[in-house]
Parts: sequence; C-alpha cells; structure tokens
Amino acid sequence: MSGTLTFLAGETSKSIQVATIDDGTVESAETVLMNLSSPTGGATLGTATATGTINDNDVAGPPPSFAVSNAAGTAEGSPMVFTITKTGTTTSSYSVNYQTSNGTATTGSDFTSTNGMLTFAPNETSKTVSVPTIDDTEVELPESIWFTILLPTGGATITTANGTGNILDNDTTAPPPISFAVSNAAGVAEGSPMIFTVTKTGTTTSSYSVNYQTSNGTATTGSDFTSTNGTLTFAPNETSKTVSVPTIDDTEVELPESIWFTILLPTGGATVTTANGTGNILNND
Repeated sequence: MSGTLTFLAGETSKSIQVATIDDGTVESAETVLMNLSSPTGGATLGTATATGTINDNDVAGPPPSFAVSNAAGTAEGSPMVFTITKTGTTTSSYSVNYQTSNGTATTGSDFTSTNGMLTFAPNETSKTVSVPTIDDTEVELPESIWFTILLPTGGATITTANGTGNILDNDTTAPPPISFAVSNAAGVAEGSPMIFTVTKTGTTTSSYSVNYQTSNGTATTGSDFTSTNGTLTFAPNETSKTVSVPTIDDTEVELPESIWFTILLPTGGATVTTANGTGNILNND
C-alpha cells in the first residue's frame, strides 16, 4: 500500500494500518516494511524505514496418510475403478504413485497395465484410477487384478498399500471340449505306407495341435518300418488328418508284424480319448 500523510499544525504523530491476511499455511513469522519518503516544506527524515511482524496462528498437523480400497467386481471389457483416499488435514499438496500387477488376471490378455502418480491438493481427500479390462470370448472364472500405491511425498505414509478387484466373465456358453483320437490302420503289404488317421472332436474357434510317434509292436524300427514322429496342427474347421508310416520290403517269409502309433501332448486344454493305434505289416514273400 502507499499514500500520503498530512500533519496539521500542532500534530506530532499519525498511524498507518496495514491489513494482514489469515491463511491456513503453517509458516514462520513474516515481516512487513514501511518506508517514508519525500517530506515537504523542507522537513527531513529521521528514521525512514520501520518493520512490523506477522505472527502465524496455524498449528502444524501430522503428515497425511494414503490408502487404496478394493475395487468392485467388473464385467470384462468395462473399466475397473480403484479409489485412493488421503487422511489428515494438509496445507500443501502431496503425491503418491500407483501401479497394477497380475493377480490371477494377466496383463495384456485380461487387462491393460496402468501406472502413474496422483497429486492431492490441500483440500482433496480422494481420487480414482480407472484400469481398462479386456473382453475376450473365453468362459472362465473371475480373475483378479492387484493395485498398489507407493512412494508418497512430503513424509506422508501409506496405511493400505494394496487393493484388488475381480474381472467377471461375461461369456455364458462354454465351447464343447476338444479331444483327439487315433484309429487302427488297415493292414498293408510290406513296402507300402501304413496310414493312421487322427480325428478331432469338438467345434473350435482356434487351432489345436497334438504330437504323434511310432514305436515297435512285433515289427522293428529300421528293419520293418521307418520310425516316424511329429506334430499335427488342426485348423478350426479341420476334423481329421492322416500320417503315413513307411514300411520296409524285405525278403524274409514271416508272419504279420505290428506297428504302434501313439498321440500325446495336445495343446489348449484338449484331451486324448484314444491314444494308441496299431496296424499290421503283411508279408509279400
């Protein structure tokens, strides 16, 4: 503020009132300077500057604390909302970091990983964070997301660091189970390929695979047939595949000899209903 003081004849003192402002900040004493200048009529200045002190009337409280609460169950594809609360009266801003992690749900396939920082103004007591979930077509049990708060600023503390929430499935019709079976091969003359057929049962929207391998029955690998193994991959619309096992034409007169054919290790939770098939090599001597 500024202005002019006029002293009438006989006046020896005047007062100036400076208004102070009552805030809510806890702070040290602060000073105000009052300066006199430019006296008139040939007068001089003795003490040109005076100081006044503003004393704080706010009592410092303890630093605040943060907590995260569990989120409500959320249908897949909808955002999962976590609430973070700040307890304690503050006269300045405080921040706290947050991050998500896998529970039984998996980042990238069930939800989108989320992290960041929340800054609370002095009068703010709660904030929310929205975590995107992913709508898939699998029929599954509820899956959980972990949400963690950490690294508060300004000496603040954390009372509840972790929250969790469940992603609820919205798929009601389970696809039929997928299973594989191998059938016995027809007898073949030695030197001709023996054909085994592997079938897939159940409607699928993705590909499934199953491994196969041959082994000795009464026939012997190397002298009666060529050992064969590999993987069969069934596209969604495929229901059967064949595997050709080479047999060896020798000059011995012998009884029919058998080959074993086994399927194993199906993918994607599929099962094997008939794991073993057999076929006879027929003598042509």
